[in-house]
Amino acid sequence: MKIYGFTQKADSTQDTLYSDVGVSAYDTTRDVRAQFNSGRTMVFRGIWDTGANCSAITQKIVDALSLEPVNFVVVGHAHGFADTEEYLVNFNLPNRIGISQLRVIRGVFDDCDILIGMDIINRGDFAISNFNGKTTFSFRIPSVADVDLCL
Repeated sequence: MKIYGFTQKADSTQDTLYSDVGVSAYDTTRDVRAQFNSGRTMVFRGIWDTGANCSAITQKIVDALSLEPVNFVVVGHAHGFADTEEYLVNFNLPNRIGISQLRVIRGVFDDCDILIGMDIINRGDFAISNFNGKTTFSFRIPSVADVDLCL
């Protein structure tokens, strides 16, 4: 089994976790490996959100990749409910962690273009520490062991 992962470190305590995310349109006519190696991926800023059930992208990404909706859904958010579109995309997380044929919704965010939700986070192991006032977060996929911080 091949394990993929990455760790990001900050010089201070962070209240938001960001990473770059490559995004491409999912193409039903192409092999998954070919999609990640095609050069059709654009990189955007993503926020990791354990409070979100599903991942989301902004209209900026929809327009940049000429995405067409595959479904229309009703989603709950902090201000109630909204009708929105659902799209099929590929995500390329740091260190070439590829998530293919991912269903994402369209959302609106202030300081990023991607929201990475629990539909991705729960596929692996996710850990955050703030030792000496410096935030470190790690993600690996697939999950390979319990992460128990009670020593």
